[in-house]
Amino acid sequence: MAAMLLSIDSLVDDARRGDAAACAALVEHIQDDIYRLSMRMLAVREDAEDATQEILFKVVRGLGTFRGESSFRTWVWRIGVNHLLRARRSSREEVCSFEALDQVLGQGRERAALSAGEISPEVRVLADEVRLSCTHAMLLSMDRDHRLAFILGTVFELDSHAAAEILEISPAAFRKRLERARTRLDGWMQRQCGLVNASAGCSCIRQVALAKEHGHIDMESRPYSTHPSRERQVSLVQLRQTTAELDAFARELMNHPRYATPEAVTTKVRELIAERGLRAFD
Repeated sequence: MAAMLLSIDSLVDDARRGDAAACAALVEHIQDDIYRLSMRMLAVREDAEDATQEILFKVVRGLGTFRGESSFRTWVWRIGVNHLLRARRSSREEVCSFEALDQVLGQGRERAALSAGEISPEVRVLADEVRLSCTHAMLLSMDRDHRLAFILGTVFELDSHAAAEILEISPAAFRKRLERARTRLDGWMQRQCGLVNASAGCSCIRQVALAKEHGHIDMESRPYSTHPSRERQVSLVQLRQTTAELDAFARELMNHPRYATPEAVTTKVRELIAERGLRAFD
């Protein structure tokens, strides 16, 4: 970890002096975190790509203003958070609410449960897409402040001091915001989600037929389950399952692919750096 911090600090120093190669390497260090944050906040790949590109542009163009008063990563996260709090609402964000989810899941629960012989490999694949889509929708059903607190504190596992510094609030205020978000999500999932509470009655497999009929998810492209990723977070989650540290509802919301930044975003940022050259950091 110390070597990584030293490497980032060195890249920051070189980039601030106008080294385009160092700037490009710096972008590679931070882009996946920014993209994953954007995906969790907006849940639409195209919107997350646009937001990530704009945030990285702001980072590159603002390197000359970085004074080292906080860590470089905190500075980057703050730029990302401020951008996402002000970003235009994504198409999914416009329609997601806990009330809308209640209605959709209620219709799915009315379907007859599938027998073991009816659960084909295709159905299992589509059920995973349903799971990922539904858990994104759960996050989108919260307002942005509470959604962001949950993402930073639970998904990215930042401690209250680090998250509070990013959000520019007190650690106590962050903890209260995170507690409210966790209580809201836990209460809803305990009532509705069979992944967390078997007696809730809803299962991803049972929702597949309804999702296909009504186009709730894109069954052809499966944008969540087929999204390029580094590696799944299962290893971390499985490790923590052996302790009482992670609630079942939080485990489900963490257990997503570690979305990799699309190459198109990386290419555009590299083009910006190459185009502006030494002027990128003025």
